[in-house]
Amino acid sequence: MTIEFAPPATRARAALAFARKALREQSTMGALVPTSRCLSRRMASMVPSAPGACVVELGAGTGAISREIGLRLGCDAVHIAVDRDPVMLAALAHRAPWARRLVGDAADLADLLRDNGIDGAHVVLSSLPWSFFPPPTRARILDQIASVLLPGGTFVTIAYRPTRLMPRARAVRAALDDTFETVIPSATTWANVPPARLYLCRHARRG
Repeated sequence: MTIEFAPPATRARAALAFARKALREQSTMGALVPTSRCLSRRMASMVPSAPGACVVELGAGTGAISREIGLRLGCDAVHIAVDRDPVMLAALAHRAPWARRLVGDAADLADLLRDNGIDGAHVVLSSLPWSFFPPPTRARILDQIASVLLPGGTFVTIAYRPTRLMPRARAVRAALDDTFETVIPSATTWANVPPARLYLCRHARRG
């Protein structure tokens, strides 16, 4: 696979658009700057290099994680980038041209993938701001993720370190435990802004 990189001016415009949106809509963004390369690489390390793997990315934004996913994809692999904002997704045309970009809500993930001919995902990666979601919305999104994961699949999501002891952050961890049998926290990536860790979730509880 040939990886194409966005020109500096395009990357700068995308980063500025991200920052402006984050300041206006932090409840839907969760961070003021895109995910760092270090944390993006950690997330992408969960992407299988096996031929034909399907990777779903939720909250693709300007493509910080998308780029690293592309470096891991094997032959005939599929990368589905999902975001509610079509403007943000448009930046991926340069940064992740291999990705199939879907405008939609993670709360409707199963239908969104099915409508686009995707039967399931080997890996779902998320940078969604879980602690800002109302509990019913959070539960619905996690149920949707669990429903699209193929047997043996993995869900990986970001948890920002400064909020990990807050009640909302504890509620997020409890929701992950309710949805998956195995939830493994990673070490903190201090180079990210804000510092963050990953949760690796496996063995969905399908009721």
